[in-house]
Amino acid sequence: MKTGNWAILCVLFIVVGCNSSASKNETRADSTIVQPVSTSDTSSPSSPPQVNNFPEYSSELLTDDPLEAEVTAGIDELIAANNNLNFLTFQSYYLREREYEGEYDKVIEKEEVTETWFFDLSFKLRAYSKIYYRDGEGRNTKTMIHLFSNDTLVAMTERWDLDNQIGMTHYSKILASKCPKCGVDVSREAGGSGEVKGYTKVFEGYTTNFSELTGEREEEWKNARESDGTFVIKENIEQWPDGEAGGKPYVIERSMSRDLYSYFQSTKMNE
Repeated sequence: MKTGNWAILCVLFIVVGCNSSASKNETRADSTIVQPVSTSDTSSPSSPPQVNNFPEYSSELLTDDPLEAEVTAGIDELIAANNNLNFLTFQSYYLREREYEGEYDKVIEKEEVTETWFFDLSFKLRAYSKIYYRDGEGRNTKTMIHLFSNDTLVAMTERWDLDNQIGMTHYSKILASKCPKCGVDVSREAGGSGEVKGYTKVFEGYTTNFSELTGEREEEWKNARESDGTFVIKENIEQWPDGEAGGKPYVIERSMSRDLYSYFQSTKMNE
């Protein structure tokens, strides 16, 4: 073979070898790009759950009355300011059932009530809520929220939905800063327009002192059991206190936050 031909073949081998090497390098580079990246070292801790103290609150307007809109707007602001705060809570809950002869047939009535008192870190009452639900001959739902400052009622909203033969919604709202015209009573029939029924009056008589909530059951609270960061006592009720016929036995469960329970213990030790 001539020398010129050998030179040509050598050049071809060198070019092919270089292309093959470049191809391998490109493959390795591409594989590096698509490799999954481990997130075990970069994962962030989960955020704490969002608090919602008043999930049943509704700012719905039932009328076009400007006073209702004004009072509601003020209450909305106070609700928003307190809704996501981590309060210390005292709670009472029960679910009870009774059977009786209704207008057309036997009725099994269920009644569920949750009351919650919200205290700040200085153990001052900041809010109170009550959620009432009854299902039997028709359904009744009541939601009450009271807001306090320095043991004084500053706002109140109470909604009552009646789902009987004719659905009705009643609303009472009070905003103390707007007194003397600080509140409104309104109602609306299902499918109808709202009606202003009159102005509410600021009234007192609420339990704002923590010791009043625990005073009747001090000995029971001393033996409370801890469950999921709260202390709980239970009261068995054999006979309905209002004397309604057909009432079945039920349990009232009362609970308080750990810090509130520690405060309760310390106040009793110092007395």
